[in-house]
Amino acid sequence: MTTPKLFRVFGLLVCMCVCGTLEMQGAEPAPKKDAQSVLNEMRLRRWTKDLELSAEQQKKVQAVLDEERTHISKLDGDTALTPTARRSKVDEIHDATYAKIKPVLNPTQLAAFEKSIAKSKPKKKTVPASP
Repeated sequence: MTTPKLFRVFGLLVCMCVCGTLEMQGAEPAPKKDAQSVLNEMRLRRWTKDLELSAEQQKKVQAVLDEERTHISKLDGDTALTPTARRSKVDEIHDATYAKIKPVLNPTQLAAFEKSIAKSKPKKKTVPASP
């Protein structure tokens, strides 16, 4: 790019930033959400789409995910847990959550749900035995 073009591009970027800042000042600030809430929203959206959840199923799954968030946030305050122990507890909480969601689903949804859960679980690394 030539120098005059660079100045024009730079000027446009500055204008866009100023306009964006002015627009944001008039808007209501979004309520802050913790990471677990954001993850749960993403999970619910994905399951709603992939499993074709009804509105009633979405409400039930949301309630289970809210309960899960409460249990996980209690772990966040426990400084005595090692990272490995915390991961293990979170896995237990996830398993309990999945067990509560399964009865909400019809057989077709359940098969797809179990398949997606199996795919999303990390594979445990096996260490070869030393000779």
